[in-house]
Amino acid sequence: MTPPPVGTDSTGVKLRLTEEQVSVIWPGLNYIICQFLTRQDTGQAVTSYPFRIQPLPPGSDSGTFSAAMMDRFQKLWSKIQPIKTTGGDLQLDEFELRAAIFAARTSVKLERRDVQKTQKQGAKTKRRMAGAKRALNKQVRKKEEVVAFLETALKRASRLLTSEIGAEEFKTQSKEWQSHLLWIEYHLTYFKPFRTTELSITKLHRGWVEILVGIAEKAIAELGYELPEPAELRAAMRQYLAYSLRGRMGEYDHIFMLRNSASFVAQMKLFDFVNERIALREAS
Repeated sequence: MTPPPVGTDSTGVKLRLTEEQVSVIWPGLNYIICQFLTRQDTGQAVTSYPFRIQPLPPGSDSGTFSAAMMDRFQKLWSKIQPIKTTGGDLQLDEFELRAAIFAARTSVKLERRDVQKTQKQGAKTKRRMAGAKRALNKQVRKKEEVVAFLETALKRASRLLTSEIGAEEFKTQSKEWQSHLLWIEYHLTYFKPFRTTELSITKLHRGWVEILVGIAEKAIAELGYELPEPAELRAAMRQYLAYSLRGRMGEYDHIFMLRNSASFVAQMKLFDFVNERIALREAS
């Protein structure tokens, strides 16, 4: 189900945001929208989880995109953009308020990322770094105040929406929202530094190739063919991984293979890839 149309009077809450409150919400909100547009144009946001380099463990949830919920962020952006330097009166519904709260928290994450970048680059003076940390602490306090203000309005909006659509539908939409928010965190606003935990990228890729070789060997043997020379098969799997990392393997990329190593589909896809490059002989 989709939320009620944006701007519905019966579920919207009127509130006034001060210039300072908007200054907490706007940076995060604008960043989310910019990264969403970047992802639409290029296929990937600047701050997204490195799925191709390090796939999430099997069973992990990276959220589900919801066009209806993303529309809430875009509508909120349209409402706040004209008052971003002045503050002003707004009418926001349940999910626009939730989007504003998430945006405020994202603003702090952006500020913290900038401080961390300054630390890595080496601040010219201790005074400069101390000033950056004080600004971050101030931003955190302002964020907490803004979130508390928005959560008060959110309680009213939740009652209004629940009374209009019922408790069960409210629960369904809230679940859709949470899944979309998780999608944003992984695909648009993933600020955590990437570490391979003692493994270099080369070693990581080498491990993936070994897994792919194992899947291919099983498929080749079960289909009644002799195993090719190990060096040949490993070279074919390195080529497969290279293609996959460049996005050339579609839905049957290395991530699919790593997560579905025991599936017949994965085995057949790798067999076909190998068979096109190595002259396989039937087992006698």
